[in-house]
Amino acid sequence: MPPTTQNHFSISKANSLKKRTLEIFSVYGSLNPPAWAKLANFFPVRAAYTYLLRLHRFGLLNRTRDHSGLLLYSLSDRGRERLNWLSIPNGPNPAQPIPNQIGGDYTCCPGPK
Repeated sequence: MPPTTQNHFSISKANSLKKRTLEIFSVYGSLNPPAWAKLANFFPVRAAYTYLLRLHRFGLLNRTRDHSGLLLYSLSDRGRERLNWLSIPNGPNPAQPIPNQIGGDYTCCPGPK
């Protein structure tokens, strides 16, 4: 069943913060959560830690610490692929496969056999 216009709008709205986040990391490189929150105009700043951790768990961001123990995030290869997918003009087509976490394969709903 194809998504309705209302559902497609909801999907786009849900992905807008994710796209903006990935774009910021693409431009600025490694950032700590408060620096990202400032660039993204994300409030409250303390929520940035949770949001970026979620994107790290999705495989979209790499997570490291610098020599002084400061938490840093950077764009992963999967995050770069997802940013490309989210940047498709006129919005991504929900029927188009999304890059998979494992080996760059593509996943999609199974078709008729």
